[in-house]
Amino acid sequence: MLGLGVPYRFVAKMEVARMPFIGTFLDRMGHLRFDRASADSRLHQAEQMEDLLKKGDSIFVFPEGTFTKDDGLRPFQLGAFKAAASTGTPIIPVSLQGTRDFLRDGTYLPRPQNVTITLSAPIVPRAITDDADASDWHEVVRLRDATREAIASHISEPVL
Repeated sequence: MLGLGVPYRFVAKMEVARMPFIGTFLDRMGHLRFDRASADSRLHQAEQMEDLLKKGDSIFVFPEGTFTKDDGLRPFQLGAFKAAASTGTPIIPVSLQGTRDFLRDGTYLPRPQNVTITLSAPIVPRAITDDADASDWHEVVRLRDATREAIASHISEPVL
């Protein structure tokens, strides 16, 4: 798990496990999977992310939660932002421009396409006190919104 020089995990929806090559890679490397239709699975995934962040692992999350052929940056799921806020872990937004044209949903063969990867400045969670449930929620939403804004500024797709 040190291919990037630091311990890391990817988070993927359960459906990815059925994809040739990618599902096998995720299984063998111990990456995280969750069932989008199960609230218990999503909660367990958020707890796993918190535990890994506390250990110093990096986590790669695609917060839109799905992959579609239609252009547009979709709303972000909150689990990763809750884990970051709870552990005080900075978020580094990564924008991927061109991937939808490279391998559009519903296709199996990639097409020639330039892909641009942009890393934005870290977004650092504000300190959360143990007795401040409301501020926890506000911080999770702030992290989500700031991350979405950073990613949107580097892609040429509409924000939905």
